[in-house]
Amino acid sequence: MIISGQDMVTEQPKEVTIQSEDVRAALVEPCEDMVLSIKETFKKTNPDLASDIIQNGILLTGGGGLLSGLDRYLTDMLEIPVWVSETALTNVVTGCLKVLETPTALRQTLMRSK
Repeated sequence: MIISGQDMVTEQPKEVTIQSEDVRAALVEPCEDMVLSIKETFKKTNPDLASDIIQNGILLTGGGGLLSGLDRYLTDMLEIPVWVSETALTNVVTGCLKVLETPTALRQTLMRSK
């Protein structure tokens, strides 16, 4: 694939050709970090909820959830079913809208981020 952008050194427009192997290699570390983060979160999760997740699986949402093969990779690494939402591209926006429309949910969200 040919991509266009600005050269970080010369600050001039530039086109480069990237191979799928380059993209795959660039994603290895972030995907490994994701697996570690999920495992760490499971250690802190209520046992009943963890049991439900192990039984029912994890649902990927957002544009990142559409990354080809991510669901299979996570399923293999976590030994838990991982699914991609049919509405992955709109899930994040829909969730944000619901939080903004519900003052108590917005307050709870803001309190958790502190």
